[in-house]
Amino acid sequence: LRSELGPDETTISLSCPNPSLGCLDSLAVFMFRRGEDASTLVTGFTVRVAEEVRIVARVHGMSFLGSSPRIANCRIVECAGNGLEIMDSSPTIVSCELSRHLFNGVNCVDMSSPVFEGCQLLDNRNAGLRSFDSAPTLRGCLVARNMQGGILSLERSHVTLESCRILENSGLIGGGVRCDQSRVTLRLCHVERNIATRGGGLSCDLG
Repeated sequence: LRSELGPDETTISLSCPNPSLGCLDSLAVFMFRRGEDASTLVTGFTVRVAEEVRIVARVHGMSFLGSSPRIANCRIVECAGNGLEIMDSSPTIVSCELSRHLFNGVNCVDMSSPVFEGCQLLDNRNAGLRSFDSAPTLRGCLVARNMQGGILSLERSHVTLESCRILENSGLIGGGVRCDQSRVTLRLCHVERNIATRGGGLSCDLG
C-alpha cells in the first residue's frame, strides 16, 4: 500500500460519527493479524485518530499480532493508545515518526523483535518505547521529550540501541533509559539532558 504524494498530503484518520454509540469495532487504524511478512509494505501516509474518537476510545495507530510487515516513511501521530502496538511480531519500521500519543510511541510485548531505522519517537505521554519480554533494535533513531521515559526495557527484554540520540526525556526512574530485570545494549549513542527522580540518563535494576 503506497501513497503517491507522501505523508504530508495523504492522511488516514480513524473517525466515527458518534463514538459514544459504540460504532468502533477496531483497536487500531491499521491491523496486521494474518501473518503478513516483509513482502507487505505500507509507505507514505500520515496515520492518526480523530479527536472525537480519542476522547472515548483507546485506539492505536498500528497493531501487529503474529505479523512482520515493513512500514516506511509514515507519520503516526495523536492516537489515544500506543502509536504501535506490537505483539509476537517483528516488523521493520523505517524513517517513521511516532509522536504525541496518549500512551507509548511503541509498545512491544510477547517476544517481539521489531527493527527501527531512522525513526523519531517524540513527545509521547508515556514512554518513547516500552519493551516487555521482547528484543527491539533501534538504529539511528531520535527518542526525545517523552514524559515517562525515553526507553523502558522491562522483564526479560533485550533492547539494542545503535547510533541513537536519547534526549530531553523525563520520568520517575531512568529518564533516558530504564533497564528493569532485562538488558540494554548501547553502541555509539548520545544520552543527554534527561531528567528523573532516580537515574536521569540511565537506571538499571537487575532485580
